[in-house]
Amino acid sequence: MLNIVSLTSFDLEHHEIFDCVAAKKVKEAQKLLSEHTVNVRKQVISGYKQMIEDKKSLEF
Repeated sequence: MLNIVSLTSFDLEHHEIFDCVAAKKVKEAQKLLSEHTVNVRKQVISGYKQMIEDKKSLEF
């Protein structure tokens, strides 16, 4: 089964990053963007691992 994450958390991160950029809070925007990138990377890796496990369970 495909592991789907609600976009709500990522949408919130996008809005926070945008708000910082709009307010010219560069350091805070950089920090949030870095954290967001790590979160997305973790989610992608988790999804791939789940796909591999699901594939193994389907093999005869």
